[in-house]
Amino acid sequence: MAKDINKSSFDYATKIKLEIFRESFKEWLPVFIHNPYVEKRFIYDFFAGSGMDSDMNYGSPLILLDEAKGQDLVHCSKSDGKNIIFAFNEKRKVKN
Repeated sequence: MAKDINKSSFDYATKIKLEIFRESFKEWLPVFIHNPYVEKRFIYDFFAGSGMDSDMNYGSPLILLDEAKGQDLVHCSKSDGKNIIFAFNEKRKVKN
């Protein structure tokens, strides 16, 4: 069985990786949002996990949602007709 990394604190390397992930998404999302030829944006995170660690540090799914809103909800205007569709994996325990 795989180790659930979200039941403990993220280690230093994971925190650095998540910060790079956040900054990359923050810079690229406006490029896709302001592209006049794209109506829908699909963002998939197939390794999402539960969303945060035991110290309430955001993991990738919450980082994506947080950055998609933008500072002061700048990316959440309903009048522009732009759509962002998120898909996250779902971890389920299967009983035998």
